Amino acid sequence: MYITLFRLTKYRRLMMSNIQSFEWTPTKNLLIMIGSNGSGKSSIMDELSPLPSRHTNFEKEGTKEFHCTHNGSRYVLLSKYGHGTGSHSFIRDNIELNTGNTYKVQEDLCYQEFGITKELHDICTGRIKFTQLSTAKRRDILTRMSVVDLDETFDLFNRLKTEHRSQKGVVDTI
Repeated sequence: MYITLFRLTKYRRLMMSNIQSFEWTPTKNLLIMIGSNGSGKSSIMDELSPLPSRHTNFEKEGTKEFHCTHNGSRYVLLSKYGHGTGSHSFIRDNIELNTGNTYKVQEDLCYQEFGITKELHDICTGRIKFTQLSTAKRRDILTRMSVVDLDETFDLFNRLKTEHRSQKGVVDTI
């Protein structure tokens, strides 16, 4: 996924720093955010995802706009917050996929179209520390994310580990 535009308006955590809107149009592969404690840097990183936000994060008439390209398609995701969980639009190649404009459908489309899971989103936003997951869980996540089938690699690793133990036993006996 390549983000082409990210915009927040009337986002509460930025409004505390007197910032009415935030817009980022990536031109480089590197983003550096500088600001004092409490200025909203981490909040922006939490929102830097195609998933819809919680409506409580926005003032009335607040919006989250997310444009990206993925697997040859162009996406425009727009969430408008006024009442309830907001109104959501999910457009792929100029076709609206969230015809009911609901939060749940928007979330499901993000999971389906971009291969995002709740767990992966929480890891990417730092809510879950990847290094604190078990080895098996990390392996499972990396296997799901990989475009290469790693099953054969893991089988080979397990065979080599078994052979290593066997050879170590022989050496120890000698």
